[in-house]
Amino acid sequence: MNHKATTLILFFLLFQCQIWADWKEDVSQLLRENKNYSEVVKYLIDQSDKIKEFDPVHSGLLAFCYSNLGEKEKEHKWLEKYFENYRGAATIFSFLDYSIYMRILDYIQRWRQEYPFIKDVSLIDREYSERSAPPSFFVVAVEIENDAYYRLRQDEKTIQGGLFQPGFNTFKIETEGLFSESALHTFDLDLKKDGLIIHKKIQLDIKIKSEKRLAPSKAKILKSPEFVVSMYIGDKLVVMSKKLPPKNLNLTVKNPPWPENREPYLPPQQRHPLASSVSILDAINAISKAIKEFRKDKDEMPSRPLRVRKRLSFTYKGENTEEGEEQISADVRILMTHKIN
Repeated sequence: MNHKATTLILFFLLFQCQIWADWKEDVSQLLRENKNYSEVVKYLIDQSDKIKEFDPVHSGLLAFCYSNLGEKEKEHKWLEKYFENYRGAATIFSFLDYSIYMRILDYIQRWRQEYPFIKDVSLIDREYSERSAPPSFFVVAVEIENDAYYRLRQDEKTIQGGLFQPGFNTFKIETEGLFSESALHTFDLDLKKDGLIIHKKIQLDIKIKSEKRLAPSKAKILKSPEFVVSMYIGDKLVVMSKKLPPKNLNLTVKNPPWPENREPYLPPQQRHPLASSVSILDAINAISKAIKEFRKDKDEMPSRPLRVRKRLSFTYKGENTEEGEEQISADVRILMTHKIN
């Protein structure tokens, strides 16, 4: 049985390799003979189901062909698929003739340096802990490979926009109305780069859990202690005295300040001037560091923010009633999705 299974697997692999070999030979011949990009596009679309195992090459070639045909919308569609689905993975085009091979490599490399690929989206942890109210906003960190203009929308209403620089960027999302109940809140993020428009969705999955903290039972009010002294002579009361302790008794004992000279038989100590001075070498290093910071390239990639999280958890106080205090726990998770039309 195992022998038969191995034979079937080998046969399937050989069959797939044969399809791959036939497919690349056909495309190479079409481009070599007359560079008829329309025929190559038609062939690649017809063969899509058979060669789906080689989609990075398939997507890259279609984008390249549509670029040469001047059909920008279709070119951008296959570029999106190439970079978003396969992250611009290294693709083998060496089966093509050298002249076509170099052209498509230049084409892919140019877009690799321009395509605004978002590597990660996360929330910045601002040390949330138990608080009296939920945070008024979240800070979202976006890591992007190349610069692009962006627009953030919710329910077709533009919230904000601007320019993302290569590296880490941040923007705020106001939380008004987000903590009324557990829900998935969706924001549309549009990226624009030289006519290429990419649509992504950022989602905040917020889970709310509420619990009551019972109020402590009312304690009995205790009277302040009284001290009574009575003097009798026989059965006759002569003197009686009543005394109450002070209400605010301060038991704090302050230590007196230390004298300047703790050793009574030694002269007062004086601070040596060198103890508070700065070394000349340290001063030179500080000035050199300041000059380097001043001359630092302004286009340098922003550094990665500290404490980025995919999920944040915190608690805050709800309504207070006679029964007790409401304690609300919130769990917030950020997601990003991308859909190619």
